[in-house]
Amino acid sequence: TNDDADDPDLDCSTVGEGTDAGPNDEPDNFDCTEHTVGSIDLVVTKTANPAEGSVVTSGSTITYQVTVNKVGAAARVVKVQDSLTFGLSITDVTEGTGVDCSVAGNTIECDLEFLTNGPISRTFTVQATVTVASGSVLEGVTVDPLDEITELNEDADDPDFNCSNVGEGQDTGVATEPDNFDCALHQVGGSDLVITKSGPISVASGATITYTITVQNVGTAAANNYYVDDFISSGITVTSFTTTEGDCDQIAPSFAGDPPWPGAATIRCGPFNTPPGGTETITITAQVTAPVGSNILNGALVDPTNVVDEANEGADDADLACGGVGEGLDNTNTEPDNYDCTSTSVGTVKGDINCDGQVDAVDALLILRYIVGLPVNLPPGCGAIGS
Repeated sequence: TNDDADDPDLDCSTVGEGTDAGPNDEPDNFDCTEHTVGSIDLVVTKTANPAEGSVVTSGSTITYQVTVNKVGAAARVVKVQDSLTFGLSITDVTEGTGVDCSVAGNTIECDLEFLTNGPISRTFTVQATVTVASGSVLEGVTVDPLDEITELNEDADDPDFNCSNVGEGQDTGVATEPDNFDCALHQVGGSDLVITKSGPISVASGATITYTITVQNVGTAAANNYYVDDFISSGITVTSFTTTEGDCDQIAPSFAGDPPWPGAATIRCGPFNTPPGGTETITITAQVTAPVGSNILNGALVDPTNVVDEANEGADDADLACGGVGEGLDNTNTEPDNYDCTSTSVGTVKGDINCDGQVDAVDALLILRYIVGLPVNLPPGCGAIGS
């Protein structure tokens, strides 16, 4: 009763459609379907906090946000691979809507759902801790790493950084960004403290001696809340000090807040907070009690409790044997480092007969006694008159 053979909604003449000879009754002897064939384009972008290219420090956290955008037809479930280099330790992965991730070592594999036509965006975030003191760290993310989906833009490189060890490929076509790969690079800086200590080569017994300790932060990050230890040997007594920050106390062999501090003793100064390129200065003034002919060692160590992670933690003196005044070891023997030592010989001052570091009336009286033949008693180690 109804031999009509057309589709009222679509033009399907190329696939057998006829015409309705009678009333346009539907359904009839013909039906047709039509699908629009669309293209798929997946692009990935990454943002980092702190911003990519900036300097981070060991122990700090970097947060990466990965966004994959789809335009065009439905693309089913899409694989994304996120790779981090040595020097980063993943601490957290937060999945957005339609995202399912798993972590194995320093690689994150995620499934992103793009099940409908039209623009869709999926995101996830990665938090990682910096575990190295210097160098650089990379994080690279690739969408559709196995090329299971044919796209308009299959390129997979980063135009700004060399990220070949975190999944970067090559642009086989036009270098159009964004594409299937994105990378973030951070330089790892940090504090690097070096210490130098200066003092006189020689000093008279009984005289005053002054040591100057200088600490420089030659790194790229601030060094905070650190101390400096000054190791004084026997033969001197500290009478005063100055410091650009904090305070100084004797911490060994017992605690004492104010001088005098007789050696041997350890004096701790600080805390210091030194910006990159900054300098701290400590002066230690002491009375020499060592006899003539002896030698005084004095060593200074910066950051003795290792609160600052540095590229050079060496703690020896390249020229002197100072094991008795705080010297440690230096595996790489790189100078300057966290330790420095001075050596001062104890002698006499011309005219200082009794070796008290001063030329005064007492010395004149001793000379007169010597001239008239009276006994002259001098301290041990003090040379005889005329010697």
